[in-house]
Amino acid sequence: MKKILFRVVYQAVFGCLFIFSAFLIPIIKGFSRRIRDGLKNYLGFLPVLFSGNTVWFHSVSLGESLVSFSVAETLKERFPELILTFTSTHPDCLKLAKKKNFFSASAYLPLDFFPFLTKALNNWKPRLVLISETDFWPEFIWQCKHRGIPVFLINGRISTKHEKAFSSFRSLGENVFDSFQLLMVQRDEDRKRLINMGASPSKIVISGNIKADIKIKIDNTVLDEMKRWVGNSKIMVIGSLHPMELEILFQSLIRLIQNYGLKIIIAPREIKNAEIWYRKFSENGIMCVLRTSLSDDRAGQVMILNTVGELASIYSLADFAFIGGTLSREVGGHNPFEILYFGKPLMMGPFSRNFNDLAVSLQDLGACLTVSNSEEFEKNVCRLISDDSFAQKIGLAGKSVFSANRGAMQKTLEEISKII
Repeated sequence: MKKILFRVVYQAVFGCLFIFSAFLIPIIKGFSRRIRDGLKNYLGFLPVLFSGNTVWFHSVSLGESLVSFSVAETLKERFPELILTFTSTHPDCLKLAKKKNFFSASAYLPLDFFPFLTKALNNWKPRLVLISETDFWPEFIWQCKHRGIPVFLINGRISTKHEKAFSSFRSLGENVFDSFQLLMVQRDEDRKRLINMGASPSKIVISGNIKADIKIKIDNTVLDEMKRWVGNSKIMVIGSLHPMELEILFQSLIRLIQNYGLKIIIAPREIKNAEIWYRKFSENGIMCVLRTSLSDDRAGQVMILNTVGELASIYSLADFAFIGGTLSREVGGHNPFEILYFGKPLMMGPFSRNFNDLAVSLQDLGACLTVSNSEEFEKNVCRLISDDSFAQKIGLAGKSVFSANRGAMQKTLEEISKII
């Protein structure tokens, strides 16, 4: 009875918010790419699939999508008869999904409202839903359980924000997580948080982090173009950087370029910042180039990536790398597995709650350099530039930590195969 009451109240609130927002849609469409491109999907109009053999993947961020893509590709190889579909709330993730030949359809996730999800589920009729890492929409999950559709959480990563929100409304958490058939999480810390949020311990499995098992496909066309730009210079790659982090590091980056001839490739966490950062460097006397404007010459000391899906390959060129989000307590870091995969010396800030267990292992084995401010950042970059043996030692230690974290993909596929 309590579950029904929660659902009624939740849908009533959601319905009222939608009705109010509907009047703004004609205005918002002109400014929002997501509304303009995804309105039909939000209302439940997904491509009709005439199959009862569909597995529905859902991810939010690019990192989570890479997990879904990797699992989907491996699953398709093992079970070619499956129809795989993908949803996200991010346009860049959908852009990448459309390039994957193993997805029969991709779309924006419908709004978490009963009539829209009813239509969407009728159109795709999934036999299994796989949610990557962390995105819990109560009505979506409840409807799946009501229809007898198993819902799995794969590579689960439970943030402190999720824990605080669901533990404050524990009955809601119990109702939501009771609707999952299985919750596969990366760490014991994630398991404890899920239990605090209302999940049953019997439904939780610690599987490890699938990102350690993702095979990075090298795009040689991209790398050849990059190599011409790098020339004989030392190269630092900075991945998933946030605006406030660029502000912290900006003057240090300028000095490193001027004093050492260092070349730097920066991947903004949000591509929309690429043009802004390009202008910022240019206005401060640093020759800068956007990735999409790169030609065969070697002009520029800084390259800003304004493309999606190339960063992993580009890490292979780095002499050393810095992972963004780690200078922000609020963000809590982004996963550095792609850097470790290539055995590149890793630098990061002090905030790593999103991969805390991994960060502890890296620090214990001397497999990373942790910096708290621009002065420490600059000092450590200078040492990496001047001491190749020091850099190599850190890179090799990171590679060993990476190897020790592998195996999550196999565990995940074993659980999925039980349903398939």
